[in-house]
Amino acid sequence: MLSTKIIGLCITALATAQVHAVDDADPGVRVQIPEIQLLAVNDRNLAREGRFQLVTSYPPQYEWPTYLPAAQPGPVGAGEGGASSSRQPDEREVSSQPGRVLSDPSLPVGKVLFSMQSYPLDMHELQKFYHDDDFEPVRFEETYGTDRFLTTGLIYRPYPPVLHAIQGSIWPVLQGRGLKQEDVSPDYTLKHGEYLWPPFREGPEGLVLHPNLPRYLRRRISRRLLEHSKDTSKLYHMGVNVDGKTRHVLILTSRSQDLFDERVHLPQSEVLLLYETAKVNGETSAKFAFLGASILPIGAKDMLVESGVATVVSLVKRALRR
Repeated sequence: MLSTKIIGLCITALATAQVHAVDDADPGVRVQIPEIQLLAVNDRNLAREGRFQLVTSYPPQYEWPTYLPAAQPGPVGAGEGGASSSRQPDEREVSSQPGRVLSDPSLPVGKVLFSMQSYPLDMHELQKFYHDDDFEPVRFEETYGTDRFLTTGLIYRPYPPVLHAIQGSIWPVLQGRGLKQEDVSPDYTLKHGEYLWPPFREGPEGLVLHPNLPRYLRRRISRRLLEHSKDTSKLYHMGVNVDGKTRHVLILTSRSQDLFDERVHLPQSEVLLLYETAKVNGETSAKFAFLGASILPIGAKDMLVESGVATVVSLVKRALRR
């Protein structure tokens, strides 16, 4: 009986010593808990199936749309009223937690899609996207050959003089037709004609675009090019004067439910995406440069065409080279 108690005390002491050894040990040296035990049940199953690698904890995952859903019935912009989005991204990706821009705390950082907010065009955080890049504008129609735009890639270039020139060309026409620059909706302070705040993240050297945005915006051009014809206009050209030279802007439309994180109801508006092409930093081939996105009253695009400020692009429909 005594020997049994002694054995029991020894076992207890040994167990206590092991616990203290674990508490005092450096992580991963004395005791290693299998990482699979640190995951939630569903994640363990995924790890066992080899569907993802074990990594440290990250913020929640988000989805990014990579193609244009089928068009909804009705004129451009009219489909904004309630058609649900059918975005089905082809990849998963980790997003940073939302933050704020230092010079303007009202502007979010960390979103996946555009925000229903405008921004100061000359804000210093965006100057790096257009300063010292040896930008040589090219008329985008001149890059068209072999049934496609012979361009490579896409950059973001929110150059304020071009953005101001676009507004200066649009609003005299619209105001002459009785349209005023008003809020796009009672739910937002954003006004028609202002430029939408893109999805940014915080990088080591300031703001960086969401990594999928260039490909996504380029696919927009590709899809509209496929849909474009003499009878169904999807691509438009606008020439604007900047520093005494004409800059050639490509305009296409998009549905609001494809561009925003939140559900946006804009039955009386249409979203315009604005681009130009250029050779950058001495490269031999041209790139598309995304200028920005803006919301105008529905029918504004047609008014611009009727007035001659914008013209329908005359191209054979084909897809962009990837």
